[in-house]
Amino acid sequence: MSEIFYLSLFGAGLIFGSFLNVLILRYIPDGALFNFKNLSGRSRCPKCGKTLCWFELVPVLSFLLLRGKCRSCHDGISIQYPLIELATGLIFVGVPFLLKDFLGLEFVLNSKFYILSILWILVWLSGLVMIVIDFKHYLIPDELNLIILLSGIFSVFFAIPNDSFLQHYAIIFRFTENVWLNHLLGGTIGALFFFALYYLSRGRGMGFGDVKLALAAGILFGYPDIVMAIALSFIIGGAWGALLLVFRAKKIKDRV
Repeated sequence: MSEIFYLSLFGAGLIFGSFLNVLILRYIPDGALFNFKNLSGRSRCPKCGKTLCWFELVPVLSFLLLRGKCRSCHDGISIQYPLIELATGLIFVGVPFLLKDFLGLEFVLNSKFYILSILWILVWLSGLVMIVIDFKHYLIPDELNLIILLSGIFSVFFAIPNDSFLQHYAIIFRFTENVWLNHLLGGTIGALFFFALYYLSRGRGMGFGDVKLALAAGILFGYPDIVMAIALSFIIGGAWGALLLVFRAKKIKDRV
């Protein structure tokens, strides 16, 4: 049963990934992310404008069969399409698979598992869309921060004792075992830390979208997990920035 369950999830993820591609590619900077006017209408080739047929829109498979080129104008199709679809499929499978082991829950007739899986899938999907839009436009849509914030609030209702990703090590750093206070403290720490960076750099070192993201992530992860998340973000970000400098893809004063 589990194989069929995860295979079905992967297929659903591939299909949902196609929607995420539409969401990303039709996003207008500083506009509404879920703009019905922008999202409606048939899919077209961005080069020649030809309306795509159903067999040209099958996730991943169409890209492979068409060899990454438009059937009409033979212009190259962005690798983003299959990558986002595959990533979404893996998120649909990976989140419940890992959550099952982390919480020690069985997915059969367990409402807590289903709810937490949905919430964390939403978080990962928001992060995936956020990464691509931030990479393209250097901004984070407010709607994505709101999804993460609301997912964090709802997840607290289904939190289990010692729900920290640090597991038993969290006891060393926690001031209280109250779940709500820990998540509220996480949001406060995340928002204040990034707001200080934003304020002291006058917006040049950190955008305000990062402040809102830190608030949402802090509510989601809680304390002390948000401290670990911030530390990892600077380590990974620093390593990525260093690689960009080494390969001269960016200069020291460029935005990343």
